[in-house]
Amino acid sequence: MDTSSISSTSTLPENKLHSLPESPLASPSIVCKVRARIPYPGGSFYLHLYTNNMDTKEHLAIVFGDEITSLSLNEPRENETEMDRKVRGAAPLQNNLSDTPKTLSKAPVVRIHSECYTGETVSSTRCDCGYQLAESMRLMSLQKSGVVVYLRQEGRNIGLLEKLKAYNLQDMGHDTVTANLILNHPADGRTYEMAQLILKDFSINKMQLLTNNPDKVEKITENSDIVVESRLPMLPSWWIDPSHADHCETLHGIDACPTPINDLATDIDTTVENTPEYLENSLNKAKSVSPAAFSSYERHIRPTKPTMSEADKYLITKALKMGHLLDIPKF
Repeated sequence: MDTSSISSTSTLPENKLHSLPESPLASPSIVCKVRARIPYPGGSFYLHLYTNNMDTKEHLAIVFGDEITSLSLNEPRENETEMDRKVRGAAPLQNNLSDTPKTLSKAPVVRIHSECYTGETVSSTRCDCGYQLAESMRLMSLQKSGVVVYLRQEGRNIGLLEKLKAYNLQDMGHDTVTANLILNHPADGRTYEMAQLILKDFSINKMQLLTNNPDKVEKITENSDIVVESRLPMLPSWWIDPSHADHCETLHGIDACPTPINDLATDIDTTVENTPEYLENSLNKAKSVSPAAFSSYERHIRPTKPTMSEADKYLITKALKMGHLLDIPKF
């Protein structure tokens, strides 16, 4: 079986995967170019990088555990040596002789996540994107299995330039939806065909999907054989009653979660380890509501309620105007 590229209907030569399709009739196609192990404060994962014939972006997949593997990555390349395969992270050829895709033991936890430079890289608290990514990774690390499909769709696919303009409009009193509309963009311009192809590359057609967005559940199953067996909610940790959340993480708010999260928690060791003390702010001896943490992961996984007031406005807008399934607390 030739899986050097994964297509919705047919395969394309790999050399076509670095440019946009020559014909509007070209079938969407992706290929995993490299896989590398990435250590991080919560453990380690494998980062997969994809190229495609639909855009010039390098979409990613964050994979936990050894059971989930890429068909297109492990496909033999012409004239490559075993060292070539090692450098791009592919399995040795002798371990990759079967044409039968590996069957997963159970539906994995999947998060389909869109890039957010402001929320993830520079720790903006206008949104909860950094928290959602870190919390998804934490859950998958505990399970030792799961995939974050990381799509390069900044600002719900309007790009960073337009997103920053939208931020200026928000500072004038508009919410995230009306700001996009004023700029002649849809409230949500994301598409999910790329995610479908990446999941197909991992032989995933059944999943437990981490999302609050029912539109995402609908779109990821549209025109595909993908089945969402259960939706796992992404609860903002700072919304959870402190009596149920001694560590500001989803699994400690079990009483506030639907059954799927309870099921997810049964095989997980939820022992809370002591975390390092925050670094002292030498410029201001008074205790800060937003102390510096040792890593961006620490900052995202343990946000505090006072720092997330602007994210609360964003979340309420998503619930009231975009149909996200969130039980809004009393503020």
